[in-house]
Amino acid sequence: MIDRDLTVIAWNKKREDGPFGINRNFAIGKKLWHILDMNLFKASSPKGRAEMEKEFAEVFNSGKIIEREEVSTSFGGKSFFKIIKVPLMIKEDGAQYVLTAIEDITIRRQLEIQLMAKNRLAAIGELAAGVAHEINNPMASMAVCVESLLRSTAQASFKRDEDSAKFNKYLKIIEREIYRCKDITTGLLNFSRDKTFVIRDVTVKDTLFETIKLLQLQEKYRSFKISTDIKDNLPSVSADEGQLRQVFLAIMINAFEAMASESGALDISATDGMDGNTRVVRIAFKDNGCGIPKENLSKIFTTFFTTKGNMRTGLGLSICYGIVTQHGGRIEVESKVGSGSIFTVILPHNGMQNKPLNQ
Repeated sequence: MIDRDLTVIAWNKKREDGPFGINRNFAIGKKLWHILDMNLFKASSPKGRAEMEKEFAEVFNSGKIIEREEVSTSFGGKSFFKIIKVPLMIKEDGAQYVLTAIEDITIRRQLEIQLMAKNRLAAIGELAAGVAHEINNPMASMAVCVESLLRSTAQASFKRDEDSAKFNKYLKIIEREIYRCKDITTGLLNFSRDKTFVIRDVTVKDTLFETIKLLQLQEKYRSFKISTDIKDNLPSVSADEGQLRQVFLAIMINAFEAMASESGALDISATDGMDGNTRVVRIAFKDNGCGIPKENLSKIFTTFFTTKGNMRTGLGLSICYGIVTQHGGRIEVESKVGSGSIFTVILPHNGMQNKPLNQ
């Protein structure tokens, strides 16, 4: 705990333990920066002094709790910490003290990363099954064309004008179906390719339409009506595009599974605005499905929770929640049984800039 002069006035016993532990008697009464400048402690915190001063000032002045995650790569490994700053004794001029609590969540994050990988493989398997079915149709068309062309070439009497026109017609069909197969396999490859996570400016509109196109390659999703309302000049978000696509894919599939195919409608909208002092992009997925019972709303992001029986693992939405949280955002849900649900993904415009993605 520190006061407004950033002097340490309390230091719990737990903070004396571990590789970055510092004796309580040494810490109390010292300026915070004197402790942070010690080599061992400094190694555990990659945040710069100016950024930390700004964060403490915000808690002191606003009286609001700040919660975030931080990644440390000290001693050759990667550790994850949950850090909460809590204002205490709030008066007219703000908080008089700030209590900082640090929780090591490394094991939890490692398990979530493993679950994320398994969920991705499950999604790839489901998409691959659909792709195999979809490729059968253009392959059948090409086979018919090739058989007809082979019969024509085998005949002794080849009529140049008549057969040339037929050749041209069938070759165009074959060309069209080849490109159709290419689109189908490219969509799957883009989703499944194992690549290094890269944080960059991502255009939400493009990522949404690519995900919709991938889903509509599968016959079982084509009967659903999808409408989009994407604001012009929507700002980009700082994110890993592959993980963002995984979130959109899971939410859309979840919506399709909640709707009747003959009347299912999914409305997707994207706007930008302010969320407190942060500029954000909001992506809303509104379906007209069965809705979620009130008693289940608080559980849907819980790992392994599912209402779909043994056919589902219950990983989809929990993985989405983890990805969006790691990107500095959140997911909000509104639902009414019999009327449908609205899942809204809220992402900060530059929430992941210059930050490593937990992986």
